[in-house]
Amino acid sequence: MIIGGLDFKDVLLVDNDFFFLSFMEGYFREKGMNVILAYDGKEAIEKLSKQEFHLAIVDMFIPKIIGKDVVNFINRKVKKSIVSGNVRINIPITILTSSSLIEQFDEIEILEADYYIPKAPSDQMKELFDLLLAQLKSGAIGREHLQIESLKIFPREASLDLLEEIRFLHDFFDSVPLGLMILDADSKVIRVNREALTILKKGKEDLLGQGVQTLFVEGSISGLKRALEESLSSQAAYVELRPSEKGGPYIAIVSKFLWGNEVRGWIVAIVP
Repeated sequence: MIIGGLDFKDVLLVDNDFFFLSFMEGYFREKGMNVILAYDGKEAIEKLSKQEFHLAIVDMFIPKIIGKDVVNFINRKVKKSIVSGNVRINIPITILTSSSLIEQFDEIEILEADYYIPKAPSDQMKELFDLLLAQLKSGAIGREHLQIESLKIFPREASLDLLEEIRFLHDFFDSVPLGLMILDADSKVIRVNREALTILKKGKEDLLGQGVQTLFVEGSISGLKRALEESLSSQAAYVELRPSEKGGPYIAIVSKFLWGNEVRGWIVAIVP
């Protein structure tokens, strides 16, 4: 697809629904676009850090790193304006989520995305994507050009209960009066609360998807690695670390992160 003389072809699709991703992948490949898939937010950030995309379509409710944080990462770390001739093209972001949740998600209106599309039956999704690509081709980029209000959206009670649970867990995580980070199995950061950002003096987009060892000085890496290993065979491990040459010392409390009976990673607590 050519926009302003630019070959607009690379699209990132982020969703944990395998069948829906397959549908979207087939649709965009038929349009002659190159498709890269990401099944969770951490994988999306890794791919965004390595490659430039012309379009990003992100589901809001995805594992590891939530869609909202992926959108913020794109805007603050990788989004650029492409200039072709005298035409400036902003790389568009489309938020994609369940039609029963989208109008209830308060934060969706303050996210810096260009389009909002609810999931719907495949024939209706094709119409919406056709509209999206047609408007991109015409240069009409922005939320005012693709309205979802015309669709009939009926929130389900079960979906609203799920949303309330997600909000509660998010608020609880942010309200704990010490810094918390959740690490994936490869020790990369997939969740961080406000207090940790204050202690480390970094933005969330600077931490998500990064290896936790990059936050500490070289001399502390061995202590951190030992704490991570020890926590797997005990309740927790304690280690004194300095996140930077100027800061600290901080005490990091490392505990394994369980989901059911499976170890998914670690929880690291940081206090000034």
